[in-house]
Amino acid sequence: MVGLSVDSLVGWIGGREVVLGGFRTRFRDRGFEVGALLGDLFRFEHVGVVYGPLGAGKSTFLRLFVGGVEELGGVAGVYINYDGGIVDVLYRGVDAFGVRDSVVNAVLNVVASPSGTSVGVSVALGVIVSLMRRLFELVRGWGVDRVVIVHDDLDRWLASRGLGNAIEGLVGLLSNLYEGGPAGVERPWGDKYSVTYVALSDYTAVEVVNRYRGKGGLRAMLMWNLPKEPFMDLILELAGRRDIDIELLWQLLGGNPRALSQLATAYGWDVDAWLRDAINEVVGVLNEEKERLGLGSVGEVLDIVIRRVGQDVGPDNLVLGTPLHVGPLLRNNILIGMSSTAISQLPSEPWVGRHYAYQLPTYYWVVRAMAIRGKVDVKPGDVVSVIRQSI
Repeated sequence: MVGLSVDSLVGWIGGREVVLGGFRTRFRDRGFEVGALLGDLFRFEHVGVVYGPLGAGKSTFLRLFVGGVEELGGVAGVYINYDGGIVDVLYRGVDAFGVRDSVVNAVLNVVASPSGTSVGVSVALGVIVSLMRRLFELVRGWGVDRVVIVHDDLDRWLASRGLGNAIEGLVGLLSNLYEGGPAGVERPWGDKYSVTYVALSDYTAVEVVNRYRGKGGLRAMLMWNLPKEPFMDLILELAGRRDIDIELLWQLLGGNPRALSQLATAYGWDVDAWLRDAINEVVGVLNEEKERLGLGSVGEVLDIVIRRVGQDVGPDNLVLGTPLHVGPLLRNNILIGMSSTAISQLPSEPWVGRHYAYQLPTYYWVVRAMAIRGKVDVKPGDVVSVIRQSI
């Protein structure tokens, strides 16, 4: 594994150019994640479920990580993004085009069916497990000791076909392959050292991992947004000479690269427009709770929250200290559940709790502004004012 160290891998990944919305930029930071995954990769064979906030950069990071360990350390890798139809086969020891074509064809047989096709969960599981076994058959013949395979956005692909509940069974079947069996029974990948990562988009990851409780080394691995300094650097690069409040954007976006690119492109840096949409999203979730609780108005839901927790609307308090049901908050990507195993450094901010976190701090500040003003009908200026008074 000559040359494969955290510093060398961070340097290699940091030298890659990526597309972020309408911008081209270099990939930033992620040294903590590199160290966590690099140590994890060579400790024991297992299945890791990587999840985190939408737009945190999981897909880009995992694709680059697989490329880096192959380039610097001679570790063969396969990266598949089901939602985006991307297949990378990274192994220099064989005919790259031949191997890639073989994998691509196998993947296309799975992912290229029309989205409207109705198939049962058992059929979907059978097809994808067949693909996984095909991948293992390929790596058995590679002249390399270690292999890492990433299945990315598989839950989104299944959900688009009405099979969102299939991901649980799929992760369970995959973990069975890694579970220790009787001596003398050969594993699908032969004598190679194999690690598989399944990258999921939300709290489903934690629920699935908790259900199987470590079978096959299964565990949830939380990847967070960018830390503050590299994120501020990215803001300045994307904003150019524009007069912009980078501290305010940190408080609103919390290091989320996709949210930043959306603010820059879809919103033209219009923070008020961004906040109006965020306010509407929060009101939508409170409206769901109004129906569930049998109340007459969204304002009554907010009144209950304020009576229980006052202005302390941190994520744990919002779930554990009020009658609000966590389901709508998770399903609508207002909150995300927190795993005990984080591969990122988590910020010490009020929007990150022990059990839950706001997917974007924007939502924390919107709810806090509602609690302080005592009304649901808050304006973007109210939210910005609360932020400035709090920092």
